[in-house]
Amino acid sequence: MVREFYAAVAKVNDMPWQSAVGGDFTFPGTTGPRPRGIGLRNWYARQVTYASQVDASIYRVATGVQHLVDPPSALLRPGFAVRVLRQARKGRRAATVRR
Repeated sequence: MVREFYAAVAKVNDMPWQSAVGGDFTFPGTTGPRPRGIGLRNWYARQVTYASQVDASIYRVATGVQHLVDPPSALLRPGFAVRVLRQARKGRRAATVRR
């Protein structure tokens, strides 16, 4: 019974844990085995962050995922991803103007 419990908890905790530690690999000094696809995941996470600065609906979805209210798959829906990539350009430009 205890093993089943921890196996179920591991499934729930896997994605938040990957998100938390995956960001470490954005720093050049991070050592250890790089998870497969981490470069692409971190790049997309940056795009979501940029897009969230200029699009409230993207911000709401990203916040829902970060707070574990919505599933991570919400960030990967095709229409959402296209909007993220379009809005990220605006967010990057806005970030450079503010500096």
